[in-house]
Amino acid sequence: MSRITSAEWLTYLRECDETEAMQIAKAWENNPSQFEAGRLAAGDPPEDVTALAAECRRLREKVRGLTSVSLLAWAEMAQTIPSEPIGDQEPDEPPGVTPPCFRTGVARLDHHVGGGAYGMTVVAAEAKCGKSMFALASAIEAARDGWRVLYLNGELTRSEMSNRVMRYCGGRPRGDWLEQLSIHPVELGITVPHIIGKIRERIEIEDTRLLLVVDSINRVSDMSQMDGSEHGYWHTMREWQEWFRRASKISEGQIASLVVSELNAGGHLKGRSLEYAADLVVRIAPVKDAEPGVFAIDVPYARSSASGAIGDFKLKWRDGCFEFIGDSE
Repeated sequence: MSRITSAEWLTYLRECDETEAMQIAKAWENNPSQFEAGRLAAGDPPEDVTALAAECRRLREKVRGLTSVSLLAWAEMAQTIPSEPIGDQEPDEPPGVTPPCFRTGVARLDHHVGGGAYGMTVVAAEAKCGKSMFALASAIEAARDGWRVLYLNGELTRSEMSNRVMRYCGGRPRGDWLEQLSIHPVELGITVPHIIGKIRERIEIEDTRLLLVVDSINRVSDMSQMDGSEHGYWHTMREWQEWFRRASKISEGQIASLVVSELNAGGHLKGRSLEYAADLVVRIAPVKDAEPGVFAIDVPYARSSASGAIGDFKLKWRDGCFEFIGDSE
């Protein structure tokens, strides 16, 4: 089989789909001097090698300007930049962009808050109220809408997760959206750098929005902390929530998070600071004196949209979704 020359590679790069061309150019970026030296040693004319290298350089510079590259950079920055207790803003600063929304699978909720959840969204409920189903539905709907979605699963076994995906999709899932969603079982010792590594593996050139789903922040925090103390638990929870919050802020919502949280005995989030860090809080609670499986969904806090009661819903376990049955009294 004959070797492809530098001139032939250059022609192909200029004629093929640009996304493919940018991916091919990664080989040059890994070690440009060795790449070029190998081409010269194989007998390619120096002018052809120079032209090919210039085209690869142009393509890689274009990659660096893409949002997908910025998503990874923002995720890394959110881990390392210091928190500033107070900053400055000029009163005549141009208006910022509206943060993108992701659908939750509860259409009535999405309509109420202006199109879907956004920024750092916290969904809170007691056990067996459908928190994981809400989170999974949101992950699937976001993936269907083109979000890159990483689901951190700290609550369900692999078989339980697979079964719930199939129930929500009405059978074996199909579609291009499957490539947008990846599920990562959480193990002891998980850290923010581990997730940034997964983002680096999964992010594609075409990606412009990233959603991190955490089910649940309590389990992830417990498995993150190494000393086993209560202080260590709250410290790691704060680290995770600050990463989610800063990533959303830096990216103006292009990195969003859906954080599942348990409620304490007083009916508040475990880790009250989650409420203050969030852009949107969704609460699911059993309806008093109603039949089993009926829950009220409300938005006790929303930074950039309407808040208030959404309505009463029947949790349809077989279908993995909430069905609206009436307005809350």
